[in-house]
Amino acid sequence: MEVPVVDINIKRVLIHSLGLAKDISSKELERLAVACIPAGKSREWHNALMDYGSAVLTSKKTGIRSTPQSKFAGSQRQVRGNILKHLTKHGSISLSQAKKDYPHENFDTIVQKMVNEAIVSVENKMIIL
Repeated sequence: MEVPVVDINIKRVLIHSLGLAKDISSKELERLAVACIPAGKSREWHNALMDYGSAVLTSKKTGIRSTPQSKFAGSQRQVRGNILKHLTKHGSISLSQAKKDYPHENFDTIVQKMVNEAIVSVENKMIIL
């Protein structure tokens, strides 16, 4: 199972701002990161944290180095990105076509997470942006 990755800039901001240990586990950091997201404002929250981390709380200032990310090719992140890329161009895609175009063993879970995060909706077997 793929573990969600917290962007290094978000990691840096949370560790620095919350006074967390620099060697905090990815799982614990992910739990804290999710708990900090204001309801209905995840996109704005993440964009602000990434900007703040890259502009103000740099690794040079905080001493918090980057951690390697998991492989992208064939990952859940790649499937999510491909679905979003399609939706931004076309507005919708049928579940069956998306499953065919962007195959992954956890496809249904990936789409459900996107629905839960209010990134997409599913209506009449169509994924809609």
